[in-house]
Parts: sequence; structure tokens; C-alpha cells
Amino acid sequence: MDKKQAVKVITEAVKIYDNLYCNKNLLIIFGCPNNPLYIETKADVKNFVHLTGVKLNNSLLNDIADKNSNVLNVFYSKAMQNKLSVDNFDFKDGSTIQKMQVLINTLKFSVNAKMCGDYLDGRINLKTDKIVGSVNSFLGFIKAGKYFIPNTVMADDLRKNTIETKKVLAILSKHIDDDKYNTIEIVGKKIDIKKLLEKISPLVKIDSNIVGDIEHNYSKSQPKQNDNIKQIKFDSPAPQNIVHSSSGAAAAVMPKPDPLKNIFEKIMSSIKSFFKVQDKQSADPVQIAEQSEIIEEEIKVEENLIPPKLAKLIEARELFAENKITFNEYQQALKSYLYSLKGKEMWAEAADTLRNQLKECPDNLKKPINYEINIIERNFEKRFAPKPSEPEHKQTFDEIKRAAHEKYVKMQNEKTKSEKEEVTVNNFRER
Repeated sequence: MDKKQAVKVITEAVKIYDNLYCNKNLLIIFGCPNNPLYIETKADVKNFVHLTGVKLNNSLLNDIADKNSNVLNVFYSKAMQNKLSVDNFDFKDGSTIQKMQVLINTLKFSVNAKMCGDYLDGRINLKTDKIVGSVNSFLGFIKAGKYFIPNTVMADDLRKNTIETKKVLAILSKHIDDDKYNTIEIVGKKIDIKKLLEKISPLVKIDSNIVGDIEHNYSKSQPKQNDNIKQIKFDSPAPQNIVHSSSGAAAAVMPKPDPLKNIFEKIMSSIKSFFKVQDKQSADPVQIAEQSEIIEEEIKVEENLIPPKLAKLIEARELFAENKITFNEYQQALKSYLYSLKGKEMWAEAADTLRNQLKECPDNLKKPINYEINIIERNFEKRFAPKPSEPEHKQTFDEIKRAAHEKYVKMQNEKTKSEKEEVTVNNFRER
């Protein structure tokens, strides 16, 4: 891709951004329909340049009378007016071209907003918190106060960059000056939007006309198989307030339920839930509280104390250090291990375990282990940061780490004591 092609991409992308994101708040609802999660986003003109990955030139200000104008605003204005020039920007590096190739589709809700998750924090040069996208690309949002601000676009599979991937259920929007969300952008397949909004409305301000207008408008139409979107505005409950995009069917129109299909899906869901529980139980590491059982079984074989996911990570780490597997394969083993950690104590204990491994490992393993420790510490702060509504005093990472270390020392002391007793008994028998 050359700069002329990039101008065309930016010019098309900025109009999508201006329509869907700029000066708006988005309410992105994701997870389980019975217990949904959500984030609220906020975007303005200045955020767009970060999504393109280009480096701006001073030539942007040459034709502007006011030399104190913000260069980001000028770039946005020129792109909106189809006046952007190849001389106004440069490519930062190879990642800029990758962003350009997916920028347009990444910004479209109907094409790309399929999944959401916490960013795994695996790239040194990329700092973001929540990512929303698909298997082809994702849009990154960094938290700033109450809202999440769009700050990057990546051409990669979202599932490889999150600890846990969740399905996007719906997206609502409003102008930043509006008090309540009044527009439905998209609704996922088989989602009962009325029930979903009933669960979210106690947490976020939503226009009370939405549910009534959904029932009134959707009863007159059936959905079409099209990925494009139709937005439904709720300034008043009148049916003429439906605003169409360039083409496509209403994303929020609910299909008529198929009783037999629903029964089959419930059965399959139950089966999947059963096996999911089994997988979760098999992945759980040995609990420190059961020290007596560990010693009685076979404490001399330390490998038996290693959780399966950690054992796979150690194996992948060694293979990666010997250039026998790729970085992505090694990263997947790390992601699988992190996903098996449940609760603050296990996360803190995992960091302690890796630090102990770092003390005795060969030189070629020190860099990947340091990388793993860094990933755990970063994601620990994200996952367990105190919420504003919670009490101010929360157990710190150092306190949790100290508690885990004390348990580890206690286990080692009991192990040493058991070994000494065994030696004493053996000596007595020999006499």
C-alpha cells in the first residue's frame, strides 16, 4: 500500500468514525445475557489519528490562517472534506500499513464488533485496556476516568490477545450531551434485547422509550440476512423516527422463536456446561491447604505438585528458548496458564512461583520468565484494581504476595521436617 491508497482509506474511514464514534458515547454490552457486563466509550476528533497509525507533518498547517490550530483537528477536517494530501503524513513503520488494511472494517460495528475482552498486554509497544473486534482485527480502548477512549487498531485475532473472550450482545449510543442512551446500533443474534436492557438499565441511564419502540417497530418487520446496519433513534416513540443507513436490515429485529430449535440448544448448552466444569476442575492446581495429603502421597516427586497448565507453559518456554516453536505458540501456552488462575491469591502465587524459577533457571530462560512475570503483574493490577464503590482499603499485591510466600515457606518447612523424621526412623532401624 502506498500513500495515495492510504489517503483513500483514511478519507473513507474518517466518515465512518464521524458517524459512529465522534462526540458520542457507546454502551458496549457483552458477556452472558443473564449477567451482562458493559463498558462506556467516549471519542472525539483528536482520537482518530491514533487509529490510523500515521505520523503527521507540519505541512498540514501551511494552508491554515490560524497557526495555533491543533494539527489533529486540521488532519481530521481535511480528511472529512476530501482535501487530505500525501504530503500531510508519513507511515510510522510497517504496522501503519497493517492498520490501513483493516481500518475501515474494524470501525464498522456490524462487521467487526463480535467479541470483547481484557487486553492480554503482550506487546511492548501497545498499551490498551479493552479490545473489541473479531478474528480478523480489533479496536483498542484505554480507560480514562469513567470512559474508555479508542486508541489503537490491530490486524490480529482478538482471541489471541485476551485472557478471556466474551461475546458482544448489543451496542447502544448517544450524543455526549445527551443524558440517556437513545439509539440501538446493533443487537447480537438470538438476543432478547428487551430482557437485556432490563438488566442493564439499573446500572446505566437508558431512554425509557426504547423498549416500547422496539416492540412497536419490530412487530411490523422481519430481519434480512445482511451485515449492514439500520439505526433506530428514540427521540420520541413515533415510528417515523427510524433512521436508515445506506442499506441493510434492522440489526435489532428479533426472529420468531423455533420451539424445537430452542429445546435442542438448551440440551447442547447443558452438555457444554458439564464438560466446561470438568475441564475447569482438571485445570485447578493443588491447593496448599491440603499439605498433609501432598506429603503422604509423594512429596519427593516435585513434578506432581505442578498444575497441568503450568507444566505446559514450562515446556513451551523451553521449546521457545530453543527456537523450536514460534512466539505465538509460546504465548498461547502462557495465555492458557493465566486463564486457569482463579482469584487474587492464585495470581499472586503464580508470580511468586515464576520468581523462584527465575533464581535457578539457565540464562536462556531468564528473558521469557521475566516476560511472564511482567504480564502477570500488569494484568493483576487491571483485574483486581479497587472499584470506586468498594472500600478504599484493599489488600495490595505485596500483601497478597507476602501471604502466598508465607504459605510456601510453611509448606517447605513441613516438607523438611517430614524428611528429617524419615531419616531418623531409618537410622533407628539400621541400628
